[in-house]
Amino acid sequence: MDLPAPRTALRETAPQLFSLWSDDALANKSAIKVLSTRDSEHAGWTVSMSALEVVRAQAQATAPLPRHAIVAEGLPSSRLHARVSWMRAGQGTFVELDIGTGFRLCVEGCGLEVEVLGPAGLLRETTKNDARRLGAGGIYLDTLLSGQALGFAADPAHPNTLTQTFVVPAGTAEVALQLPRFAKRLQAYAPQGPFDRLHFRLGEAGPVLADWAFIWPHTTGDGVLPQSATHLTTGAASKADRRLTLVWTLEL
Repeated sequence: MDLPAPRTALRETAPQLFSLWSDDALANKSAIKVLSTRDSEHAGWTVSMSALEVVRAQAQATAPLPRHAIVAEGLPSSRLHARVSWMRAGQGTFVELDIGTGFRLCVEGCGLEVEVLGPAGLLRETTKNDARRLGAGGIYLDTLLSGQALGFAADPAHPNTLTQTFVVPAGTAEVALQLPRFAKRLQAYAPQGPFDRLHFRLGEAGPVLADWAFIWPHTTGDGVLPQSATHLTTGAASKADRRLTLVWTLEL
């Protein structure tokens, strides 16, 4: 059974970039857009990025490495930078970050754009079938990026909470919901019941790691999630439709 879409959004990207590095690379920058969102449903975004990179010194122009070579030989870091831009109350702002060994950034805004910055005219996305050689020799970077932007709806007083509400149809048991990224704690509400308990599992139908029992008045209380849990299931079936509200605390 498909659940109604929660008030979250996830954007992901994994481009492969090729560049000819130089001392003035960040003084004269080219930008490649790798993530973009345009919606007003979310109060903010958590942006994360990491990379695998192979650094090569070549005496002549050279072509990009194939992806499998970067996976096999790359180190978990990058010399490239990222520019994260977002809108808030009709005003735009941005921050530039060294990708380095990876970063995670939380911003409040309704729109988001992430660009990767590199040497002007010498930064190329090879996943767009551009395999031309670059320059006449120098320091070459073959970079495989992993980028994510998780949008969340938040109460302004508690910007690290995420609320999801859905209906479990009558006669349906163990509806599985994947835990949100960065979820740390949970409090569940079922004002019309009846839910006996929820189950935290490793895998959608995997072993139960912990039970979340309901107490009066129709709430589980707030608690820390089991560290290895990946899914939440709704327990035994009921003769009537049941509405369940989940309030997650995110560790941002």
